[in-house]
Amino acid sequence: MEMVIEAEWVEFLLLFVVAGVVGSIGAEIAGRHTSLGCLGSVVVGFAGALFGRWLSRQIGVGEVLSLFGFPVIWGAVGAAIFVALLGLLSGGRRYV
Repeated sequence: MEMVIEAEWVEFLLLFVVAGVVGSIGAEIAGRHTSLGCLGSVVVGFAGALFGRWLSRQIGVGEVLSLFGFPVIWGAVGAAIFVALLGLLSGGRRYV
């Protein structure tokens, strides 16, 4: 039982790391340098993953690369779109 709990925590932490990396990649693709730090990158990564997964289903393309159930490629695409939209809505201020 103890080993299962440890494995769940490790997967959970790795999911956050992957989300942070994907959020940072998405911000760079959108031309925005990160200023929110790790937590902002994780939030952008998760938002991008949700949007990217939805977008991939709408256009009929499946998962390209997934780590721990996290859609890496579509997450980066979704994060880039999310960051670009934030930039447009904020009038060019750098949120991410």
